[in-house]
Amino acid sequence: MLGLNYRISALEEILIDGPPTILITNVMIYDGTGSKPFKGQVRIRGDRILHVERGNHPQLSSDNQVIDGKGLDLAPGFIDTHSHHDIGLDIEPNATAVITQGVTTIVRGMDGFSNGPDDADYFSVNQHLEYFQSIPVAINVASFSAHNSIRLEVMGEDFKREATAKEIMAMASLIELDMRSGAYGLSTGLEYDPGIFSSTLEVIELAKVAANYDGKYKSHIRSEDREYWEAIDETIEIGRQAKIPV
Repeated sequence: MLGLNYRISALEEILIDGPPTILITNVMIYDGTGSKPFKGQVRIRGDRILHVERGNHPQLSSDNQVIDGKGLDLAPGFIDTHSHHDIGLDIEPNATAVITQGVTTIVRGMDGFSNGPDDADYFSVNQHLEYFQSIPVAINVASFSAHNSIRLEVMGEDFKREATAKEIMAMASLIELDMRSGAYGLSTGLEYDPGIFSSTLEVIELAKVAANYDGKYKSHIRSEDREYWEAIDETIEIGRQAKIPV
């Protein structure tokens, strides 16, 4: 979003090596700051926004590839902060359903799940990012460390109980690896197996690991109906005890 506010001088533009400049003209620009839209054009070279210009009188050069926006709106790509579109990216790496909605970045690892390709129950953040880059996929991918998948990795099929201190330490180690690999925080799905069997203390201890790396806590709460308010209280308590944004 900040890229649309970036201006580069004409001299710098000439000195930049790379593909021809793309000039998108005749558009209403929403720059992502919340300001009112304005009519203008945007210059792009490669993966870099060079200049955002107001008005409808662009300066053309011989290397300009001009795209007429025909009065449509132009905005930074949307960020889907709770996405499950990572499921199937190996089959549809072009992410057509996402891109055509204007979404250019997804945040995966939601609801405590981090399934890998071929229905693997657990894939670390580093494994996922390397995998998506190897395909590659057409969108940006950010990730959370996923409690349910990690709990299943550590406890196996014997998950219908509270975790031992040793098991919590093992889960914490995997979360720390994820955070070091660039995870944005910890996600839980406490209404689903196996997370539904976890204690609040377990989640607090694991959230502390994410907090140590300035992470955030996202949760599909333990109940959405009869025990809704208790589930909300639990989420708030996890944030307070772990000193992590919720």
